[in-house]
Amino acid sequence: MENKLILSLGSNLGERKVNIEKAISQLENELIEVEAISSFYETEAWGNEELNAFYNIAIRGRTKRSLEDCLRQIKKIEIEMGRIQSNTNSYQNRIIDIDILFYNQEIRKEEDLVIPHPRLHLRNFVLDPLMELDKDFIHPLYLKTISELKAECEDKQNSIRMLTV
Repeated sequence: MENKLILSLGSNLGERKVNIEKAISQLENELIEVEAISSFYETEAWGNEELNAFYNIAIRGRTKRSLEDCLRQIKKIEIEMGRIQSNTNSYQNRIIDIDILFYNQEIRKEEDLVIPHPRLHLRNFVLDPLMELDKDFIHPLYLKTISELKAECEDKQNSIRMLTV
């Protein structure tokens, strides 16, 4: 069975665009058949203005892997690319950050996995790329489209659309 998978990728260290492109390549080789990739968006770091600005994108695709396998593979890719997991709850600079936003229409709340991503509706840097991919996609928990969530979002931070992949 094929599963619909929507991911958010971000980088704010080194060659940000190259880091994201490398992550996409690894995801395509090991996890997902990519159907669509948003433009790059540049955004100031959310939650800590002292951090470097991020490049963010969203990708949509299909996978035959379980949600748990997807999470394991994503963590493996992040580690291979040099991401250092922090023991603090504060925001950190990251060479790569890959988050699962949606997996089919599933709703899960487990210790190390919450789907849909619990804060995606609060952040323009996630919503802006999602608007490009599928503005009519319905959030399975809130039962609103991405367009509706974007219209309701109170995030004052602007994402600047940069360029396409």
